[in-house]
Amino acid sequence: TQKIFFKYILFFLREYAVILMTNAPSRRFKDDENEAAEKMKKVITLEKITPIQTLIDETLFAIERNANPRILFLDTSIKLHHILKN
Repeated sequence: TQKIFFKYILFFLREYAVILMTNAPSRRFKDDENEAAEKMKKVITLEKITPIQTLIDETLFAIERNANPRILFLDTSIKLHHILKN
């Protein structure tokens, strides 16, 4: 389930990038997902998407390599916090 969660995050970020570039709602999102994406525009800019995707890719790789989930999720959340604050 952890791998599915992070794969969904990557899907969401890709569609979110399309929303930022086209300034139109995504056809692949449900209404509540489009609503969440609109609210995220204040926090996540187009420049922050690439480092976030890289971080999620690294986390997904670590999950596949049987990393300790507690440590991995803590590390990922701290790194994500730094990306969002800078």
